[in-house]
Amino acid sequence: MKKNPEKDKNSLVYKMAKNALILRIGEILSDSLFVLVKWNFYFFITCLPVVTIGPAMAALSHCTNMLAKDDYVVYGATKNYFAFFKQSFRKTFGMGLVFLAVNTVLVSGLVTYAKMMEQSVVFIPLVSVSLFGLAAVWALAMHIFPEIWEGETITEKPLVQLVKQAAVSVLQNMKRTVIAVLVNAFVLLLTAAYFPATLPVVFTVSFAVPAMVAAFSHTLPESFY
Repeated sequence: MKKNPEKDKNSLVYKMAKNALILRIGEILSDSLFVLVKWNFYFFITCLPVVTIGPAMAALSHCTNMLAKDDYVVYGATKNYFAFFKQSFRKTFGMGLVFLAVNTVLVSGLVTYAKMMEQSVVFIPLVSVSLFGLAAVWALAMHIFPEIWEGETITEKPLVQLVKQAAVSVLQNMKRTVIAVLVNAFVLLLTAAYFPATLPVVFTVSFAVPAMVAAFSHTLPESFY
């Protein structure tokens, strides 16, 4: 069977992709870190009503995915973020509520089953299912929010089609998606474990940097193409 060149570690395509990712990450850390800090703060304030998490995720996702490709989104970074937030509001408001509700149910179940697991191993499978469910939801979210954009306009595709496209994207980019989910989970757990000492991190990078990692699970740098 012929190997996929993007997965074959000895192929030129694989090496080009890897080098492009490393170079782009270095460029962002050296040139655009302050922009990420700004987007992190904007995401925080646009999430304060909680129910607006959908448009906030869509705006941050679009900004970071565009930055993963090239630099032009950093010019007018503030204007771009709030423009994307406004544009995506109607399309993603309900999506955000569903994402919030599903996460609440899964986290509640995980905590409950973890406590019960101390008394009986019968609950180990339920803990595993809750963890897998959370990972699957986060993975889909990393790919569905970029899919709502066609260039700089909102797609007219129905939600079911977007979910299918996101699922396909997860499977096509499984390795990078797993890494992004693990990084996001690590940052979230670390932030929660040492809260409120981590408040400065919350206000500066705890949302934008994981979002940037998530962007690279979906988008390759422009230099790769």
